[in-house]
Amino acid sequence: PEAFSRAQMGISQALRESGRPAKAVKQMMDYLSKLPSGTSKPLLAQSWCELGQAHEANKDSDGAMTAYQTGIDEYMYDANCHYF
Repeated sequence: PEAFSRAQMGISQALRESGRPAKAVKQMMDYLSKLPSGTSKPLLAQSWCELGQAHEANKDSDGAMTAYQTGIDEYMYDANCHYF
């Protein structure tokens, strides 16, 4: 699940950086809805953080805050979600 999860976050990041934030949101929402079993808590938090960044890029601050808070709730020691 680790390699797959990192690949999904990479795809989302590439979509965000290429100016397609709506597709990045959809990418992460699809991934999180079918989360592989055995995904570690830190990786899950990073995934939620990536979804938050995708929402921010899509100008959805409420969705971003919800995603960041979910990431913090999953694993509070991931500094990225706290930063954003």
